[in-house]
Amino acid sequence: MRERAEPLPPPLSDTERGAKGEAVSFRTRPGSDCDTMHGRNRVDLSATRAHPRGCSITPKEVLEVRDREDTEAGPLYRFLAGDHARLDGFLRQAAARPGVIDRAAYAQFRAGLLKHIGMEEKILLPEVQRRRGGEPLPIAAKLRLDHGAIAALLVPSPTHAIVAALRSILEGHNAIEEGPGGLYEECEKIVGADVDELVARLRGAPEVPVAVHADSPKVRAATRRALQRAGFDDEAARLFPSGDEP
Repeated sequence: MRERAEPLPPPLSDTERGAKGEAVSFRTRPGSDCDTMHGRNRVDLSATRAHPRGCSITPKEVLEVRDREDTEAGPLYRFLAGDHARLDGFLRQAAARPGVIDRAAYAQFRAGLLKHIGMEEKILLPEVQRRRGGEPLPIAAKLRLDHGAIAALLVPSPTHAIVAALRSILEGHNAIEEGPGGLYEECEKIVGADVDELVARLRGAPEVPVAVHADSPKVRAATRRALQRAGFDDEAARLFPSGDEP
């Protein structure tokens, strides 16, 4: 039985452009799958296909970090991990009722997550790469592939199956960023005394234009490929069987 959705909230911005699913304003390669789904001139998520899916930081460790009063956590960690917690709340609310998606809560989650990805892709990772003499962090390619898969999942209309896939992917992704010795702690070490300035830049990041959802066969196929590139083959097969390819 098809899931029932609550009425859509008002548009999130004046830049939504119909059925193309142009939900992110980052930069991709012309002709790439994300370019197909979101339009040209968006985020470059074209890291190599081969990358480690696993990580040494478990979701349980992340929960322990969130639950304890950690006075050693720096301002960058507190800001970005706090944003993760805020977005997790919207996603839980969106799927709280069986068979129904709370579209208002999901819209807040979707817009907030795209902005969060933009902060990391356009401010955090480039700044750390610059301070490393142009050398990206070893984990950066993995994170960008994850971001591509996550952004792709935000294009189709939300269902409980899509929400479950997002929660599964974000659990592991956030563990890499938040866990002990993870991305946020490493970035704080690299920027050192300039961390407050970097956090101010992150806080000032613009909102991301968000468009209506798109559910065409081409979008479904492109989303499936984005998941596969990031190593999420099970999610790709479950949500978008190969028979959906146009």
